[in-house]
Amino acid sequence: MTILEKLLNYEKNNKNKTINLVLDADALNLISENPKLFEKIENRAVLTPHIVEFSRLSGLPSEDILLDKFTKAKEFAKKYKVILLLKGKNTIITDGNKLFVNSTGNSHMANGGMGDCLTGIITSLVAQNYNLIESACIGAFLHGYIGDELTKKQYIVNASHVTENISKYMKEIFEM
Repeated sequence: MTILEKLLNYEKNNKNKTINLVLDADALNLISENPKLFEKIENRAVLTPHIVEFSRLSGLPSEDILLDKFTKAKEFAKKYKVILLLKGKNTIITDGNKLFVNSTGNSHMANGGMGDCLTGIITSLVAQNYNLIESACIGAFLHGYIGDELTKKQYIVNASHVTENISKYMKEIFEM
C-alpha cells in the first residue's frame, strides 16, 4: 500500500469532520495508476491537473480533451464526484454541474513551482473553511491576478514572487 493510499484512508478528523484534499502532481499520477482510489476521495477533493495529467487521469488522449475540454472536464468531475481545476490558459473549474472559467494569469507565469503555489493557495482557502469549489475558484483567480499584476512591473513571475504578494493582493481583492 502506498503512502497516498494510507493517507486517503483517513476520511474524518478527530472531531468527525471530513478531511478535504487538494491533489496535484504525483498524487494525480498515483491515482491515475490506481483508479480505485477515486472512491476514497469522492466529495472531498480538488484535483489540479494540467492537460497531460488530466489525460492520464481520464484515460483520454490530450487531443480529444482539447477538442471539448469543457464537456470532458464536467463529465469527469461528475463521474468521480470531485472538483476539477484543469490548469492552462483559461483554467476550468467544475464540480460536474457548475463550470467556471478563470481568465487571470499569463504565460510569464509558466515556470517551475507555479502549480505548487496554486495548490498551496487553494489548500489555505480550504483550511479557512471555504468550500471546495469556492477555494478552487478564489485560488485560481488570486494566483492568476497576482501574476497579472506583477507582470506589469517585471517580465518573469515565479512562484516565490506570487507567494510574497498573496497578502497584499488578497487584501486588495477582498476590499473591492
